[in-house]
Amino acid sequence: MEKEGESMKSTKTAAAAALLVAAMLTVTACSDNSNTTNEAKNAASTNTQTNENAPKKAVEEQPADPLGAYAEALTISTIAETNPEDKFPEGDSYEDNAYKRFLEKTLNVKVNYKWTAPVGDSYNNKFNLMIQSNDLPDVFVVRAQGSTPAKVFLNRLAENGMLEDLSSVYESYAAEGVKDVYNSTNGEALKEATYDGKLLALPLVGETDSAAPVIWVRQDWLDKLKLPAPTTLADLETVAKAFMEQDPNGNGKPDEVGLPTSGKEMLSDGQPMGLDTFFWNEKSYPKYWVEGADGALVYGGVQPETKVALGKLAAMYKAKIIDKEFALRDRNMASENLIGGTAGLMLGQWWAPFWPLGDAMKSDANSNWKAYTLKDAEGITKAGSSYQTQGYLVVRKGYEHPEVILKAMNIIDKSSSGEYEEINQLDMGTYKDGFKRDVYGIGGDIGYKDTVMRTVKKFREIMAGKAGKDLLDPEETKIYEQIERDTAAPKKDMNDYIQKVAWLDGIGAIADAKLDMQFNKFGDSTPTMDQKWTSLNDLQTQAFLKIIMGKEQVDYFDTFVKDWMAKGGEQITKEVNEKYASMK
Repeated sequence: MEKEGESMKSTKTAAAAALLVAAMLTVTACSDNSNTTNEAKNAASTNTQTNENAPKKAVEEQPADPLGAYAEALTISTIAETNPEDKFPEGDSYEDNAYKRFLEKTLNVKVNYKWTAPVGDSYNNKFNLMIQSNDLPDVFVVRAQGSTPAKVFLNRLAENGMLEDLSSVYESYAAEGVKDVYNSTNGEALKEATYDGKLLALPLVGETDSAAPVIWVRQDWLDKLKLPAPTTLADLETVAKAFMEQDPNGNGKPDEVGLPTSGKEMLSDGQPMGLDTFFWNEKSYPKYWVEGADGALVYGGVQPETKVALGKLAAMYKAKIIDKEFALRDRNMASENLIGGTAGLMLGQWWAPFWPLGDAMKSDANSNWKAYTLKDAEGITKAGSSYQTQGYLVVRKGYEHPEVILKAMNIIDKSSSGEYEEINQLDMGTYKDGFKRDVYGIGGDIGYKDTVMRTVKKFREIMAGKAGKDLLDPEETKIYEQIERDTAAPKKDMNDYIQKVAWLDGIGAIADAKLDMQFNKFGDSTPTMDQKWTSLNDLQTQAFLKIIMGKEQVDYFDTFVKDWMAKGGEQITKEVNEKYASMK
């Protein structure tokens, strides 16, 4: 268990570091039980009757000024998730800090907390109690809690009539840059926050395209064995076999392995050393709800494409490309071959040079890792992500100044183009969970789905002499300076080298790919799902492992599907579609 915990910690640390960079490069800057739902509805009814009679002078009588300060000081309430590891500059705190002072100076807005709670169960319990009692602050951010996605909580708030309709204030107040970001999702982001024609939240959209998986390969081994780069599944198998059989590390021992794989994190949204890529390549999304041919939602884990993917994985296991002990390995265990110089392939994310490949690079300074994308027969790189939106900025029903969240969002947007530069210089301290203005309730950091790809394209323009470094924002400049230093003195500073490889090779490979990104269409829960989903997940995991490891033939998949349907899957599918239709 300790190893598994360490693996989770290592992966999350690397992912957090990468997502921190992506967040700082943004262009703007379990379902509850019926008693709880009824309590919330009753409270909402009482509260809504009171709030709906409240005057909305700022919205109805004042002309829209997307960046204007309030003539009279406006005090708003929010909530905060605190962390003892967060560090503020001397004298600052959650209650009084540089960002809050900036809002007060720029918009004449003062932010107070209705309540705060420590990260984890304390915050989650208080948040759920807040919804049950309909005792909401003026504005706040809705985020995932553990394995429960943010959309579940947004649905509860929406279904119980607790949220203000932002449709008109969005049209009147959103800056063009903000609208451009939302338009870049082809309307999908705002659509998932719209209920019965009312926009009830501003989705905190951001980088998703960079979640596409890449194949990291030791290019020095490819060159030594005179092999082309793997870009298809067949290529990958060829390279893996060659690495296993032709001693590319040159130690005279048959110690090379094919593809380090973690069976404990077999399906994990494309995280390092999982198997998602092989399923996605076959148009199989075994952990997502996707649209079937008739438009209804179906569970990807029981679709025919999944059977095809399992058959190919079983063949790779039989050929020893996948380690026979993979089912017992977590990511840390699987990474030992990479660090030890006995593996030259890894499926993972663009940020793998930060972990685990950074350790491999430092162990062998002569290693040369390059990234490639796996393509299907049409040259498309398939990818998936559980959520297109990681959180939602919302306003309680009846609040008089819902436009305030757009004003804050607009300023963050403008700061990326030279206006309000002060906001980028604020000393906000450091946060355990990364860069997060939204801890103050009206952060509004959003970004394009291809934010980091846009950055690497800027780097390429500058390196080709087609643009100057003034094209870069402050965060991009820091990264580019590391790339320049490593270009001038390769591997003198391994941290500079690792940054360069992650961006120019990792993100570069994705930027050059034709992506088909699929998102999970249903992240909520249903009554039968609450009772049976855990056991159905276990049934799926065991069936997949049996097939891959050859303990059952591929046709066993059909038996699994029948069992899955009979043990609750069929009823869950019905409930999912009913709920999905009600949310459109």
